[in-house]
Amino acid sequence: MIEDMVKNIVIVVTEQDLCSRNIGYKLQEHFEAFKHESCPYPTYKKDNAILVWHPNDLVLDVTDLDKYFDPEIYIFPFRHLGKGLPRLTVHPAGNFRLPQADSKVPYRGEPHKLAYVHPAYMKLALQHLNKLNKERQLNYNVSYEVTHHTPTDLKAPVMFLEIGDAEQHHKDEKAIQVVVDTVLYLINVTPSQYKNCLALGGDHYAERFTRRAIDEEFAFGHFIPYFTFSDVTPEVVEQALDKTIGGVQCAMLDRKAQGSEADRQKILAVLEKRGIELIKLSK
Repeated sequence: MIEDMVKNIVIVVTEQDLCSRNIGYKLQEHFEAFKHESCPYPTYKKDNAILVWHPNDLVLDVTDLDKYFDPEIYIFPFRHLGKGLPRLTVHPAGNFRLPQADSKVPYRGEPHKLAYVHPAYMKLALQHLNKLNKERQLNYNVSYEVTHHTPTDLKAPVMFLEIGDAEQHHKDEKAIQVVVDTVLYLINVTPSQYKNCLALGGDHYAERFTRRAIDEEFAFGHFIPYFTFSDVTPEVVEQALDKTIGGVQCAMLDRKAQGSEADRQKILAVLEKRGIELIKLSK
């Protein structure tokens, strides 16, 4: 049973992750505790949002959320791991790759399975992180990340808001507050209509797409980075288009990292069939 009190946004945090826990406790200060009729986990509410403390890892095992909630979007505050740089990132969930022998990536998820994505909310999150990062002089790198990892089985769009790369950043009170304030902003803003775009090519941090989302009218949904092109099939491209809330009006190709001609043409053929405008970045 989905409770009538459930609002538009569900923010999911967990004790299992240091960064998520730190953000969750700070967020909780702005919410009121209430007993959800069907959800067995601790829940809090504020305006059009619910904060829920899930007992499991947010990437590996949260598919039961759909039993209790029917939101406009799920927001997952979480850690980012990397080479030690201070980062604030936004990304959708999914896996464009075929099965891999690489056991170092336990979160990769089911091959060719994508989550729903909401480009407008992701754009607003990115812009607000960037704004606060500058105003508060954090000197963090702010960017999208390309589509990666689970969960991919939820019925509503999924968006990760992450702090990285290292534990010192996961405990950084200033970075935590920026993410908290961005979540609070998202629960009280009505997304505008933007030009929804599928990103093609580029690297993991999608820098060239990030700049256009911050400064221009584009809102990016799924990102197919160049290093997945050889694994991509027409069917998973169709899935990326069909699981984008608001539809996809254009695709943008980063010509500095665009894979092989043969692999690229598999993707472009789907876009041509669907009548989707292709924008090629030359700089």
